[in-house]
Amino acid sequence: MKTMHLGHYTEGDRGWDINDTNGYTVTVYRALTDKEYGELRLQLADINFFESGTSLCGLMQSCFMDLVNSIEAVGHKYFAPKYTYDQLVQEVNSEVFKSLMNALAMFKSLRDHAEVSIQKKFGKGSTKHQAWLERQSAIYDRSAAYRLFHNLRNYCQHVGLPGMMIDIEGIPWEGVGFNSVMVKLMFDRSLLLNSYSKWSADARKDLQAASDDISLISYVNRWGHDICELINFYVEILREKVYESAVSILNLRLICGAGPKGRLGIFELTDSRIEQNVHASVIIPEGLCRMIYTGHEVYIKETVFIGDLSDDGVLTVHRDVEK
Repeated sequence: MKTMHLGHYTEGDRGWDINDTNGYTVTVYRALTDKEYGELRLQLADINFFESGTSLCGLMQSCFMDLVNSIEAVGHKYFAPKYTYDQLVQEVNSEVFKSLMNALAMFKSLRDHAEVSIQKKFGKGSTKHQAWLERQSAIYDRSAAYRLFHNLRNYCQHVGLPGMMIDIEGIPWEGVGFNSVMVKLMFDRSLLLNSYSKWSADARKDLQAASDDISLISYVNRWGHDICELINFYVEILREKVYESAVSILNLRLICGAGPKGRLGIFELTDSRIEQNVHASVIIPEGLCRMIYTGHEVYIKETVFIGDLSDDGVLTVHRDVEK
C-alpha cells in the first residue's frame, strides 16, 4: 500500500542507486497523516489558483511589451538600409497591428479570467468581487486610453484594422545621415468615428473631443499605466487569499526537519521503499510561496511595464552605433 511522505531530493549528487535514480539523492522524512495531506492539498490548490491568475498577468505584460517593442522598432527599421520607405510602412503596419491585436485579445482574456476566478473563490457580489468591479469602473471612467482600447478590439472585429499614419522625422548629426529619428503613429479620428456605430457613449465623446490625429504612442503609454494598476490590484486580491497557505507551506521544512538544500516534495512509498525512476509526485512550490510571503517580484512596476514610450506621443529613437 502506498503512503504519502514528505521529503526532498537534490539533483546532481550520488543517489541511492545512480543507475535507477538518475543521479538524484533522495531524502524521505515521515509519512503524512490523512489530515495533513488533505490540508496540504488545499494549500497547494490555493497556490495553483494564485499562479494561474498571475501567469495570465505575465502573459498580458509580455503581449503589451511586444506592442511597445514593435513601436520602438520603427525608428531602428528606419536606419536599416534594406528598407525602402514603402517597405518600411508596410512592415510597421504589419508588426504594430499584430502586436496590438495580441495585446487586445490578452487584455480581454485577463479580465474575463479575473472575473470568473474572483467570483469562484469569493462569490458573486462578494466584497472582493465588488472591489474588482469598482476598480475597473474607476479606471474606465478616468482614462480615455482605457476606453479607446476597451472598444478597439470590437472595432477591429467588425470593421477591420484602423488606418495608421506614420510620420518619421530624422534628426541630423555631425556627419552624414541621421543620429536619431522622431516617430509618430496616428489614427484618423474621423475615420474611427464614421466607420463604426457601436462605440460606447463615453468612447464616442472622447473621439469627438480628440484632435484629428490621435497619437497611438501616447494612448498606448497611458493604457500601460491603466493595465499595470489593474493587474496589481488583481494580484493583491489573489495574494490576500493565499497568504496563509503560502506561510504554512514555507513552514514544512521546519516541521519535517529538512535542511535548506534540495527540492521539497511529496513521495509515494510502497512498503517503505521509493520506486525506481520515480521522483517527487508533487513538487512543493517554495519559490512562489516566498514571493507571496514577501511580496517581492509579485507586483509589476509601471516603469518596467510601459518601456520607453513617451506621454506626448513622440518617440525618439537613437542610432545604435558610435559616431
